[in-house]
Amino acid sequence: MKKPLIGIVGRSRLSDSGFYLMATPESERMAIIEYGGIPILILPTQLVEYQKCMDHHPTPGELKRLTEEELNDLYAQISLCDGILLPGGDMMFEYDRKICEYCIKQDIPLLGICMGMQVMCTYNQSVCLKRIDSRVQHKVFEETYTHKVKLLPSKLKDIVRKDEIVVNSRHGYQVKNSGECVVSAKADDDVIEAVEIPEKKFCIGVQWHPELDYHTNDSSKKIWESFIDACKKSN
Repeated sequence: MKKPLIGIVGRSRLSDSGFYLMATPESERMAIIEYGGIPILILPTQLVEYQKCMDHHPTPGELKRLTEEELNDLYAQISLCDGILLPGGDMMFEYDRKICEYCIKQDIPLLGICMGMQVMCTYNQSVCLKRIDSRVQHKVFEETYTHKVKLLPSKLKDIVRKDEIVVNSRHGYQVKNSGECVVSAKADDDVIEAVEIPEKKFCIGVQWHPELDYHTNDSSKKIWESFIDACKKSN
């Protein structure tokens, strides 16, 4: 069986040298390679410097909409892939939502991480996020395990094979609801920590970061193995 091609959706940022970049963290690239995939970068198809634009616009909603041609060019990239990784980030754009929608409709294996999970919950509705105010620490930038997550009956629980895990956490916002997804994990303060669409080949989003401990944490290993295995079956 040939290795699956996994598209990582690019994230915009400003480099220390002052250049606007579209990139992905090394940990995501290496996790895909570790478990048998070939990573490629999925890039938005608009003539827009996203990070630069956000310096002048308070919300992504003020940016121009994707044209039909730009959408088709975006879908042409995704159609080359056997699976898609929607990574974390600071700001979700229209292209994130369109990629998510396309993957769900076409049943392309999809793994959402942190903001990627939030995109899965909100891609077809108004973005419903609220700042977390909780005794549970959700925004810790060190690579430490910060709080417990309870796994609900779900495909994710079948993959992890545990009732409860302890996760790392880097998010300051939470989704108000899971949209069309089913909630598959929650923190002790009732914050939604994982969602999925069970009838799909693989359509799971987690609020924590399994790419940071893919080589040491048993639950993270199982998530990556299951995702890449679903991608292999799609190619």
